[in-house]
Amino acid sequence: MTRKSFFLGLFSAVLALHAARPVSAQTAEQAYAEANALLLEGRWADASAAFAAFVRHSPGHERVDDAAYFRCTADDRLQPASEASFACFENFLRSYPRSNYAEAARTDLVRIGTRLADGGKPVYAERVRALRETGDEEVTLAAIQALFERDDPETLPLLLGLLDRSRSPEARVRLVYLLSEFDGSQVIARLQAAATSDPSTAVQVAAVRALSSVEGAEAAEALRLIVRGRSDADVLRDAIRALGQRGSLSDVPLLADLAVRSEVPPVALSAVYAMHELGAEVRDLARVARSARDVDTRRNALMALAEKGDPDALAVLVEVATTSPEAQLRRTAVMALAEFKDDASVEALSRVARGDADTEVRRTAVQALGMIGSPAARAALRGLVGGEE
Repeated sequence: MTRKSFFLGLFSAVLALHAARPVSAQTAEQAYAEANALLLEGRWADASAAFAAFVRHSPGHERVDDAAYFRCTADDRLQPASEASFACFENFLRSYPRSNYAEAARTDLVRIGTRLADGGKPVYAERVRALRETGDEEVTLAAIQALFERDDPETLPLLLGLLDRSRSPEARVRLVYLLSEFDGSQVIARLQAAATSDPSTAVQVAAVRALSSVEGAEAAEALRLIVRGRSDADVLRDAIRALGQRGSLSDVPLLADLAVRSEVPPVALSAVYAMHELGAEVRDLARVARSARDVDTRRNALMALAEKGDPDALAVLVEVATTSPEAQLRRTAVMALAEFKDDASVEALSRVARGDADTEVRRTAVQALGMIGSPAARAALRGLVGGEE
């Protein structure tokens, strides 16, 4: 052996011994931090190389699977949705099946595989199908989302099946929102069923909101059935709001019944708002203003009456302003009367300003007369200045 060969052999042995030594924890942590910084900076090639080196030199480190996953992520950024990226994530799953990033890797495989199948490589369609059938719920949702984006005819049956099987309320919420992107009686019926019978209130609310985005008579009828049922207050409130957008004038009596009878103020208030949106007539708003259990609901009905601006609405407001036993309602009716500029409104306000038992109500009546500002209103104010008030 020559001297040169001897030293080369010795040098190789030293390198081998050095490589065989475990990397200290401090050095490993530093190497991981440096690789992670490269990833955050978007230096994909450098990050990939740094994570690969970490995996190679620190195979027993607790973060080796994290590094392996982020190496695949960096590679995918370098060559988006490539066969190499697919292979990297596949190898990661084989090497680290119990990693915290295993489900994320499966989702990445669904995403990349779907893109590759769309790009003319049908073998990946079968691999995605296998992932969808054997993976967990998150993977299945990712697969469905990918199929949805491709306008795949299998998507709707898969959605309906998964909605029936899913045990996760969070997943079912996502599913019902996806379902609203489809048309047809089957979809509307399934959303209605979710809104009325799902064990999770969050899913019920999501189903109602999904229905509110669906146009047509069938969706409106589904909302009516939900409103007529005995739903949770949050569900019922959202269904009422949606009916105010999707319903018709014929729905006003149903909403008025709710506004009058409900013992839950947010539900009753939502019913008044929906009535107003649908153009409720004076008789329905007057019924709520006189009979609703909740004072705020009755006050909102009075304000809706003020916007009507017709003699029948004025008569109801005068009645409440002068005869209601509740000062809050009298004051609201007085404020609403300021919207009317005729003599009947001025006369009622003048009576309230002179004779109401509550100081705030009287003061509001004076302010309303000032807002009207007509000759009759100014005369009434002069009379108040010269009178006992």
